[in-house]
Amino acid sequence: MVFRTTVLGLLLVGAAGCSSSVISGPIEFVHTFDGPSETSVWVATGEAIDEGLLCPSATGLLDALEDENGNVRTPEELDELRRGSTAFVSVAVEDMVCDDSSGNFALRITSQIDPDSAGGVDSTTWSIVGGAEYGGITGSGDTGSLQVQGGTTVLTGAGTMTTG
Repeated sequence: MVFRTTVLGLLLVGAAGCSSSVISGPIEFVHTFDGPSETSVWVATGEAIDEGLLCPSATGLLDALEDENGNVRTPEELDELRRGSTAFVSVAVEDMVCDDSSGNFALRITSQIDPDSAGGVDSTTWSIVGGAEYGGITGSGDTGSLQVQGGTTVLTGAGTMTTG
């Protein structure tokens, strides 16, 4: 009886040790978006990448432009807002596919846009939600810089990825 109790106790402790735990790590990335083709390249480094929370590079395609409530905006609506004088929120949603074929994720870039301010963009944040292969992974943070040249936008970001 003592042997069975000890074995059962070891099995329960082992099973508790196998439960999913929260893993979190910092991430930094560079995201280059080509407006005319609506495609992007994403390259990331940091502990979150080293721990395998997300792939180090991905290519993407613009899926939608939305407002802050998730309503889809047409390019024409966005152009009209930019010509106006009222600040607004624009969310670019991209479907990113990992270059190493390990999975996909959704990248959301949220910008506070003020047509009357210099440069037109007041602030930008980002968030990531994992696809099927990266289920349970989320990430968010701020952008360091946003540079627009012609039809290309280069965005740097930093934040934290979490899974569990």
